[in-house]
Amino acid sequence: MEICAPSSPARPATQARGALVFGHMGELVQGRLGKDGPLALVTLPCTRVRVRARFGDGTPPLAAAMATRLGHKGAAIAIDANVPPGCGAGISTATLLATLRLLAPGLSAEADSAHMLAVEGAVDPLAFAPSPPRIWASRQAQTLEILPAFPPLVAVGGFDGPGQVTDPADDNFPDMSAAFALLRSPTPANIGQAARLSAEANQQRNPRPNWAAVQNIARQTGALGIAVAHTGSAISLLFVPGAVGLDRAQSGLSALGLSHVMRFAFGGGA
Repeated sequence: MEICAPSSPARPATQARGALVFGHMGELVQGRLGKDGPLALVTLPCTRVRVRARFGDGTPPLAAAMATRLGHKGAAIAIDANVPPGCGAGISTATLLATLRLLAPGLSAEADSAHMLAVEGAVDPLAFAPSPPRIWASRQAQTLEILPAFPPLVAVGGFDGPGQVTDPADDNFPDMSAAFALLRSPTPANIGQAARLSAEANQQRNPRPNWAAVQNIARQTGALGIAVAHTGSAISLLFVPGAVGLDRAQSGLSALGLSHVMRFAFGGGA
């Protein structure tokens, strides 16, 4: 397979208030790209999930580790996140990236990703946002393929059950080539089907407590599919903009007891 090496997008300057990074809500697809291929993923971007790094007290371990790697051992860095770590929303990667952008602004997305991989051993492609969707090798911090831009879509999601820390040594994932292939022709129906295939396979690895109930809500509201965090607790229903089932989906997930239930847009060329 040809490995793509896209140029890095422009980086906004670090502001006086600190460095802000957006996370995601799990993955549309995660698994092997071919039976013996690399572990790959396509994230579900979400600008409702945010991490900010600023100079201040309370440096958490990940920020301290990145500061030490950059030659700023002992730097006082405060991290503010609006969702808890371990929920599958990219909080650990966002913490590292926000620290990087605070202490070493101006690096390329590729350099940022290499630094984060060295600290944690697995990394999401947050350094490339906003950019076209990509198939990403998280254990190598490498873009495997740039996908066509997704159409505008809307997701309703939250966190179902306890968090789970990513184990970089865990590569026991099924072959999801068929799901990745659907994303190469990213109609709303194909994106929903790809997410559903990957979410169903994930139930064998990282089962969601309310999976059956969320499936029922998806059917009742006409959702395109269900997307999940393949490590963590994030779960979302996917819709076209303006779908009549959006309000019902949001109230249904809240009634199940999911935390941080939110509605967010993605796709549309971003």
